[in-house]
Amino acid sequence: MKTKLFITALIFVTYSFYCSLPGQKINDEQHYGQKLPGKTPEIYSPKFSFIKGEITNDIVLSPDGREACYMVQDTSSKEKNDRSFIFYTQMKNGEWKNPEIAYFVANQGKGSLPQFSPEGNTFSYSYNGDFWTSEKKSGQWSLAKKMPEPVNSDKYECGFSFVKGDRFYFASAGRPEGKSNQCDIYCSKKSNGTFGPALNLSNLNTERSECVLAASPDEKYIVFTRYFNKSGNDAVDLYISFHKKDGIWTIAKQLSPPFNSPGSNHSPRFSCDGKYFFFNQTIMTEAKAMETRHYWVSTRAFDELMEAGL
Repeated sequence: MKTKLFITALIFVTYSFYCSLPGQKINDEQHYGQKLPGKTPEIYSPKFSFIKGEITNDIVLSPDGREACYMVQDTSSKEKNDRSFIFYTQMKNGEWKNPEIAYFVANQGKGSLPQFSPEGNTFSYSYNGDFWTSEKKSGQWSLAKKMPEPVNSDKYECGFSFVKGDRFYFASAGRPEGKSNQCDIYCSKKSNGTFGPALNLSNLNTERSECVLAASPDEKYIVFTRYFNKSGNDAVDLYISFHKKDGIWTIAKQLSPPFNSPGSNHSPRFSCDGKYFFFNQTIMTEAKAMETRHYWVSTRAFDELMEAGL
């Protein structure tokens, strides 16, 4: 039975994998419909014509920009986890179709963390502590199936991230090789359609929970959340690790402000081309209300950190 102890993997997840704007190659100054960010995080507030008033989490676009998924919370659901429907739309003849519950998502269309692979031929999401995946065949998505072991297990699976090629990064809690009973980050290599052993990435993991992650498409860097208790409140901060030429990840280090704030810093994600990084911050306002702000930044900021030997 899946454990229910790892709520942080759901509270702070608006995890998504951003791609280019729909349907065409566009100039950088129009990328994402906003002025491009520099090496300092800026507010990210995109607008999409197919959203018509629904309360959604972040938009997930396919690499070619012609398909999109997003989550809509089921406010009538009594479930504690996975209370969101995954909606899907695609562009036809230059226009977006009306979004509907994704026909290829099992579990009555419910799930979280929807994500297209960088190649655009795989779609995955999380449901009830497991990863599910759909393959594109002849232009249509197959009905999603639960991913096999060792990616899934009888433990709780948290966040995941696609990269280009044959490796799959994910977080899972309570495995025998873990550093604690909390979420640790793993990597599994796929060969001939079969996943190999799940390797615990010890340079990234601690006794705390590392549960939501984003690896850049080229595996240059990985950014993830690590659980803290700040002033008596549950929160997470963002950490970064760099992939060395010998294939080893550097020991993870905490990102400095403005990437981390006194509140919770979460939902890391990269654009499909690896040029931009997105994250969210949830803070307490002066009116004592919780507010989530969305940011994006050029990954040149991370290149400079890598060159400086962070």
